[in-house]
Amino acid sequence: LKQTMLDQAAAAWKRSSRTSPWMGVLTGVPVSDIPHRRYLLNGVMRSEDDDRRLYAESVAELAIVQQEVQQQRDALELLRVEKKKAEFELSARVGDKRNVLDRVRKDVRAKKSRETHLAKEEKALLRLLDDMSADLRSIDRQSGTTEKVRQRKGKLSWPVSGRIVASFNSRPKSGMPALQGVQMRPASNVKAVTAMAAGQIRYADWFGGYGLMVIVDYGDGVLGVYAHNDVLYKQLGDWVEEGESIADAGSTGWVNNVTVYFEVRDSGKAVNPQLWCRR
Repeated sequence: LKQTMLDQAAAAWKRSSRTSPWMGVLTGVPVSDIPHRRYLLNGVMRSEDDDRRLYAESVAELAIVQQEVQQQRDALELLRVEKKKAEFELSARVGDKRNVLDRVRKDVRAKKSRETHLAKEEKALLRLLDDMSADLRSIDRQSGTTEKVRQRKGKLSWPVSGRIVASFNSRPKSGMPALQGVQMRPASNVKAVTAMAAGQIRYADWFGGYGLMVIVDYGDGVLGVYAHNDVLYKQLGDWVEEGESIADAGSTGWVNNVTVYFEVRDSGKAVNPQLWCRR
């Protein structure tokens, strides 16, 4: 700015072809007798101060703008990272849901297969018991004449000491046929499975989902079924007395815990064991 003013003053002096005391000041010629020299210099300095102030303000404003731009960049980067994370989590959730859906489908197929298998085993057991009931004959006990089992209805022995965990005609698990007997959980110190009454062993072997199973013929058309045993102590044709051990309780077949499945058949029809054993 100072140089511009000097150039303009020199040009004006040349045009006027006159010597001005002001030009001495502007062109650097010593003029000690001009009192306004200080005023002119102060004006130049004020102008430079204004320029510096404007420059400083511009720099400060630019810094603020740059800071705002950086903040926006940081915010955009954060949004990008969050979007990437959300996409990853969504992909993981979709994958998890697909896995769950696959497991559900497999479980449904397995359940249907199990239901079909259990239904077949139930029908097989019914056929076996029906065949036995059709061929039953009165038992001639070795000890002589004894009271008939039907006359002792409601007073007979339970196969184990424990509690009933699934009652007659209930469904302990979804997909299973309705129970034709009861499921019992033996007491912790009980292992032996005993005969409800005196009779003869008509079946003692593995039977599908029922595991190791024993069928006892009590006479008068009454049968007892004991399933899910761990060990069998009697064989086909053996005679047993009431309360005699015929097996050890176990978890064979479709059960997971130690369980005794106990069923009573009267003339081929499943009846509630609670009506036959001591209350």
